[in-house]
Order: sequence, then C-alpha cells, then structure tokens
Amino acid sequence: MKRSRSESQIKADAPILAQIIRLKGDNPLWGYRRVLAYMRYLQQIVVGKNRMRKMINKLNQHIGALTVELKKTEELL
Repeated sequence: MKRSRSESQIKADAPILAQIIRLKGDNPLWGYRRVLAYMRYLQQIVVGKNRMRKMINKLNQHIGALTVELKKTEELL
C-alpha cells in the first residue's frame, strides 16, 4: 500500500505541474529529460529527476484515462 502525499507537497508541486502541463502542451513529444533540462537551465526551476518523472507519468496516466472516456462517449453518439 502506498502512502498518500501530504497537502503541503501537493501545494508545492502545483506551480511545477502547471509549468509541465504548459511545456508538454507546446511540445507533446518532449519526455521528462527534455522538460527537466528546459526547466533547470532556461527557467532556473530546480526539480529532481525522479520527482519530474513521477509527475509526468501521473499526468500521462490522467490524459490517457480522459482519452479513453472521450472515445467511449464518441462511440455512443
């Protein structure tokens, strides 16, 4: 069983996650390494590589679930 994340950690991740969503929206083929490099060197936002990888994986899972639901609703119409 995984431990749930604390509220303070979720609040600390919110601006970073917003930045990741913006970058991935502009550059959908970028992986976590390129997003990490962009944020570190051009924006001076310090984020650990494992934390970045986990946030992007979680984001991709969420987007994947939304596309599956969208396809199901399109089939019903």
